[in-house]
Amino acid sequence: MQLPPMFSAVQVNGQRLYDLARKGIEVEREKRQITINSLSLAQYDENSRSGLLNINCSKGTYVRTIIHDIGQNLGCGAVMTSLVRTSSCGFSLDCCHTFAEVENARDNGCLEQLIIPVESVFSSLPKLKLSQVQTKMYRNGVKLDLSRVYNILSDCDTYAVYGFDGKFIGTAVADHQKNELRIGKNLAL
Repeated sequence: MQLPPMFSAVQVNGQRLYDLARKGIEVEREKRQITINSLSLAQYDENSRSGLLNINCSKGTYVRTIIHDIGQNLGCGAVMTSLVRTSSCGFSLDCCHTFAEVENARDNGCLEQLIIPVESVFSSLPKLKLSQVQTKMYRNGVKLDLSRVYNILSDCDTYAVYGFDGKFIGTAVADHQKNELRIGKNLAL
């Protein structure tokens, strides 16, 4: 469990904690469940007493709070001076390109080779394939009857949506109480 810092975007009673913190107001905050998959000391410089940590953690983890807590537990204090997010949502720095690489690809007419398909952004979502009629309705912004859509999961709210032809067309949000499926993001071209 982790207590969100006062300087965070978490809302309490409709107000962002960072807005309250800037006014000098500190409020009760609820601890949140986080997961630290791994934490390792990659480098340490005795002279500057600075180190580099590799942390693999869950969404919603405040890394600067982890650093602060480590310093408190060691009795010496600790401050995060920089952060490099090496991976997030299935993407990592390994598959990124520099501006120079992008400019070079553009100049050589092969920029498309560097671009990943937009649907890969949503690869972690469950997939829904719509019928031809449902595809047309979705593209026109019509809410679909949830009971008529194949592959709906009762414990899932957001889906990657594919048209009847198998092409990715966007995302949809299921409202199980209203028994409807509405557009999240319509990305059909």
